[in-house]
Amino acid sequence: MIDTADLLAEIYERAIGERAILCRNFRWAVGMLVSVPPEKGSEKRSTKRLAADEAALVDSGYIPVFKDPFTRNCLHVLVRKAYGDEAAILLTSSQKASDEIATWKIAISGRFISSRNYYSEAEALVSALEAANE
Repeated sequence: MIDTADLLAEIYERAIGERAILCRNFRWAVGMLVSVPPEKGSEKRSTKRLAADEAALVDSGYIPVFKDPFTRNCLHVLVRKAYGDEAAILLTSSQKASDEIATWKIAISGRFISSRNYYSEAEALVSALEAANE
């Protein structure tokens, strides 16, 4: 039996990855953990780390997995490059009660300040990367 919470978390993570790859400033990097499309005859995606010859993927169906610390760090680097080296990225997380999910906020040197609460660090960073497109 499929756990609904796990399925919703997977859909949420995939949506964030799909948003990221649409950004003008997104780049694949060697070592990123990616979700790979299912093989023929299968319905389940698998994951793998990008090798050097795969780092320039376009229309591959691969989606970055930002719950992986290295891949999320690559996202930090992309946001920093999009806003310039002098950009100070401030990410904050708060959890009011033990049964509430932590929410994230992001501000980048006065250039991007969102009043929204995000449910993950990756979602906050992807939102900043999307705003850099404008």
